[in-house]
Amino acid sequence: MKTNMKKILAMVGLCLIGTGAFAQTGSGTIVLSGSVGYSKTTQDDNASQEVDQTTFNLSPSVGYFIQDGLELGIGLGFNQTSNGILVPDGWGMSEYEMKTNLFSFNPYIRKYFMVSDKVAFTGSATAGFSTGSSSISLDGGREYKSEVSGFQVAVVPGLSFFPTEKIGITAAFGSLGYSELSSKPEEGDDKTTSSTVGLNLNASTLSIGFSYHFGR
Repeated sequence: MKTNMKKILAMVGLCLIGTGAFAQTGSGTIVLSGSVGYSKTTQDDNASQEVDQTTFNLSPSVGYFIQDGLELGIGLGFNQTSNGILVPDGWGMSEYEMKTNLFSFNPYIRKYFMVSDKVAFTGSATAGFSTGSSSISLDGGREYKSEVSGFQVAVVPGLSFFPTEKIGITAAFGSLGYSELSSKPEEGDDKTTSSTVGLNLNASTLSIGFSYHFGR
């Protein structure tokens, strides 16, 4: 009798531990999260040109777990990319600066694969659109501005660590998908469109974030 009671209490204890450990991703949980990313790279083509690229992105979001381990949410985003370009000319080097600011709206669905009570691998699928502006500044103070718009679909891998039941620390790097960006100058009707498809492992895709889980 005592042995059976011990077994029952042990099973109840394990159930309680499991419930607490996975409460962050349980059905009905609401999660507020945000991530930030920053990168700076330099590309030197010796005699041709030198490019310094700086990228900054900020992405707040709100999600709801429609079932255990499956989150549905909406994310907002701000991305700024600056390129400083030095190119040789007949008198030395000329400097150009290109800057793009984009605001985005990105619904997403995210699956959590728990590997322990505090760690989970994640896979996110997102689709959204973006709008913003770009500018090119040349030597002598000349500046050309354009309106920018685009859309994107992507699958993004990530990792989540839960130091407490309600707090999460997230990391994501790389993406696989398709993006399209159109630019139309403020002066003139020459609209240009560029697209990218495939795997993106650029340093600008690295982001670190925090999340807060409640409602359980």
